[in-house]
Amino acid sequence: MKHLSVPVSDELNETIRKRMAEGGFGSIAEYLRHAVRQELDHAAQAKLERLMLEGLESGEPIEATAEWIAERKAKLRKRVEDRSSDERPE
Repeated sequence: MKHLSVPVSDELNETIRKRMAEGGFGSIAEYLRHAVRQELDHAAQAKLERLMLEGLESGEPIEATAEWIAERKAKLRKRVEDRSSDERPE
């Protein structure tokens, strides 16, 4: 595990310590790891929402029937199988 040293202002240090205590974290490091994980989750959620909006705006809507879903799954399985066979040593 790597150690990270970051200079912060007195005001930010006080805020971090206060949030740490309010959140029931055992250490500043524990609180900061939690804060970074939350930021990563937030970024991933924002990306997913952006991609979903792109999908909604990407063209004419289609009806996703059970048959259509089965066809898409079959195509995906084939792509995965083809990719797996390409990666196998001869």
